[in-house]
Amino acid sequence: MDFPCLCLFCGTILKKPTLPPAAPEDADALRLALSEVRDLQRTVVVLRAELEAAQQERQRQVQDGLAVAHNDAQQLRATVVALRDTLEQARQEQDAAVKAASNASQAEIIQLRDAVAALRSELERLTMEHSDALQLGAAAHRAELLQLQDTVRALRTELEAASLPRASLSVPAAQMPGAGAAATASASALGVEPLPASAPAAGLRRRLN
Repeated sequence: MDFPCLCLFCGTILKKPTLPPAAPEDADALRLALSEVRDLQRTVVVLRAELEAAQQERQRQVQDGLAVAHNDAQQLRATVVALRDTLEQARQEQDAAVKAASNASQAEIIQLRDAVAALRSELERLTMEHSDALQLGAAAHRAELLQLQDTVRALRTELEAASLPRASLSVPAAQMPGAGAAATASASALGVEPLPASAPAAGLRRRLN
């Protein structure tokens, strides 16, 4: 009787060659050997199935690991993109804040410069007004002084004109009633030291001159 034979390396079922008739002892040994071969074939089939199942499981685990790694990579990529966007937004906000602070500082500096220029102009105006006021006061004082000098000259001229008849008459000033008091009052009003009562009119003219 012919039995199929299984190749241990590739798993292919081979046809067992036909053996010549043997003795009964050889037939028992042959049946035992064939039984062992069938057991080995079944073992090989089971092992092949387990190996295929292990390979499939390994492939499934590899696929699952690749899927998990792909998902993790996607999540990491999304996280990196979100962090980059957040960083760019924060940088833009910081740049905007720095620019706003710089503009505010520049505007404040310009405002301070304008205030300094206005204060300088006001100070110059007040200085000019004070100088003009001083010049006007000096001019008014000078005019008043000139007017007083003209008044003094006029009074001196009148006094000299009034003293000439007295000198020509050779009348002492002490003999004229009230003449000394009038001369003293006139000299005091003009800011001139009064002459003694016995001094002649020529001495008064010299002091007035």
